[in-house]
Amino acid sequence: MIASPGMLVPAAKNAGIKTPPDPNEFDSEKYPHFHVLCIMQLGSRMPYWGVVWDNAKVVADCNDKEILEITAQQLIDKGFQI
Repeated sequence: MIASPGMLVPAAKNAGIKTPPDPNEFDSEKYPHFHVLCIMQLGSRMPYWGVVWDNAKVVADCNDKEILEITAQQLIDKGFQI
């Protein structure tokens, strides 16, 4: 289980997601992809080792407009693992 946003930074950066200087306190409007990754991943179970890296890629594949409107179910349909 990932317990803090800082633990998501390496996977987010690897996927090409813009990350805030302080992952524990940031403006979700400036970092929408990172925000969605945090909302979906923090506190969730990890069905397999490395799932965070795969999930970061799913979030990164969403364009800037889509990330603002996407639902949890739509992310899951795109391959986000929970």
